[in-house]
Amino acid sequence: RLKSFLSFLVDRWDTLYSRSHTIKEVLKDTAFVPCGGHVESTNAVKAGNMILARPDQLLDPSIESLAMACGLNDDVNENVSLFPSFEYRSEKWLRMLRELGLSQNLNPDIYIRSARRAEEAQDVERSRKLLRHLSDDFSTNQRTLTSDAEFMRTISTIHFIPASKDGVTIFTSFQKLAIDADRAL
Repeated sequence: RLKSFLSFLVDRWDTLYSRSHTIKEVLKDTAFVPCGGHVESTNAVKAGNMILARPDQLLDPSIESLAMACGLNDDVNENVSLFPSFEYRSEKWLRMLRELGLSQNLNPDIYIRSARRAEEAQDVERSRKLLRHLSDDFSTNQRTLTSDAEFMRTISTIHFIPASKDGVTIFTSFQKLAIDADRAL
């Protein structure tokens, strides 16, 4: 039944939305999007064998840097719950979900979880993507991440920054890279 309803919803989205903008407001606050794995949110809902989340709790899988940074294409992927389930990633679905708040940026919680997974996996490419996101956030003055002091304290301790030591790739943290004069920053 749920799958039938979801098909009805996406197939008629333009008509439904043009008749009532209220549907958009209701769906923004409703956990109805199937996603994989588990969602670490109190607003996630289990419906039969599916986990459902609000659109704003999920990331846009069409943004390559998000997919890479969060490990969407990993063989063993604990972050799959950050994205809509595979069958809900068509352009038609993503267009509707974007209108309902599908996130196109990493929020602090997701970034920290992804950095910890990059640390655990010692994944240079994922670490570089995460660092690029952090740099872009700072340099574009969006500062959705870098203006959050708690986020900065937490991220500074995670060993997800690839570096070379004696020709060998190691992973270190911002804290370990800081020189003594900059430690207070």
